[in-house]
Amino acid sequence: FLVESLVDTIFSYVSYALGAIASCALVIIIGFCAGRTVYRRKNHKRRVKGKETLLSDSNRSLQILQFQFSTLEKATDSFDQAHKLGHGGNGEVFKGTLADGREIAIKRLYIRGKANTNEVYNEMDIISRAQHKNLVRFLGCCFTNTDSFLVYEFLANRSLDSILFDPEKKTELDWNRRLGIIIGTAEGLEYLHKGCQFRIIHRDIKASNILLDLKHKPKIADFGLARFYSCDKSLISTAIVGTLGYMAPEYLAQGRLTEKVDVYSFGVLVLEIVSGVKNSEFHPTETFETLIVNAWKHFQSNTVLEIIDESIMMEDVGEITRVVQVGLLCTQESPSLRPSMTTVIQMLKEKDFHLPVPSKPPFADECARLSSSFDSSCHHRQTSCLSDLCTFHSFKKCDPE
Repeated sequence: FLVESLVDTIFSYVSYALGAIASCALVIIIGFCAGRTVYRRKNHKRRVKGKETLLSDSNRSLQILQFQFSTLEKATDSFDQAHKLGHGGNGEVFKGTLADGREIAIKRLYIRGKANTNEVYNEMDIISRAQHKNLVRFLGCCFTNTDSFLVYEFLANRSLDSILFDPEKKTELDWNRRLGIIIGTAEGLEYLHKGCQFRIIHRDIKASNILLDLKHKPKIADFGLARFYSCDKSLISTAIVGTLGYMAPEYLAQGRLTEKVDVYSFGVLVLEIVSGVKNSEFHPTETFETLIVNAWKHFQSNTVLEIIDESIMMEDVGEITRVVQVGLLCTQESPSLRPSMTTVIQMLKEKDFHLPVPSKPPFADECARLSSSFDSSCHHRQTSCLSDLCTFHSFKKCDPE
């Protein structure tokens, strides 16, 4: 009897112990599963919001609307090619229509490597901080495992280059509209340089990055290359980025990055708008002149009329000549001689504002030497190596190939 009682007691204790161990193990397993689920959910949210977190700084927390991929997919009919507005080196742009009827522009980005990823974050950061009537409005973003999307307001007339350099469409741009585009772009740049809380250099001002609304009002777009800067000293850029033909000589040669780099690009754009000719496609038959050098020579000889786009109904040749002079002042070789965008706006709006005589533009002497030294076969090819303002500091002659 004692033995049986002892066995029963031991069995009871063992049963209780096993039950307790089993209960503890079950609690641990449940806790582990619950913890892992919570961790995964938090980590997923962290990944989704990771792009947004990267845009925060000590001064301001940026709030960016995150679109659902399904919303963008539905808005573009699964990114049908019929809705494609254009493409570039960094991605392609689609027109979309939201459920409430609003039209949007969706930039689907090609993300290859850390550099391009940083460029996307940089564009989101800058365009979220900068709000102005002459800057394209950023609406939000969407990130999936395979694609990244930036969403902007849709502008019906698309980019300036699609109209300005089209022989038929350019007739839409009479002089008043062209002058409005010039002044509006100048006001947008002035805001970036002075009016915004964080001063910004765009670094890629050109006709394809100026968008036009229904009334042909301009808005500066594409801030992927833009940089914040301090007015105390110029930035030294380790990587020279931008579009050949629009980059200032001091930036090409030394990487010196100030707001005067944008002023130079703006000056090139002004001359393109007046002439209706793209700088990189300006290939005079007899010379190696750039568009800027050619305009300067005509200004010097009082023959500006010869470079004005024939599609412009010229009511005031004097006003157009004055705008050409502003463009030449912006493209002077020395950055210290170029006016600020604030001064540019005064020059454009105030007809009694005194304009100094522009100095010789970059590469003028090199163009003259090349024109006199190359034989007729090179001339017949009608190719100008300097048409895209290649760095003459590094290249002393054009490659005939």
